[in-house]
Amino acid sequence: IEPVVEHLRGCLTLEEAAARIMLETRRLAKRQLTWFRGDPEYRWIELPAGEPELAELSRKFLNVG
Repeated sequence: IEPVVEHLRGCLTLEEAAARIMLETRRLAKRQLTWFRGDPEYRWIELPAGEPELAELSRKFLNVG
């Protein structure tokens, strides 16, 4: 939200604010991926090759079928 506030205060152009938001979003996503990769409870599935596997895991998780 800081870039938006800075834009409204006239400290950043709209383009600069958008660029900062994109940069901070990428940084957050990278931190989240690092955190998830370190947790053994999470299992990564490659799509589309993993679609049948994902469907089976979903059924097991939801106790359906």
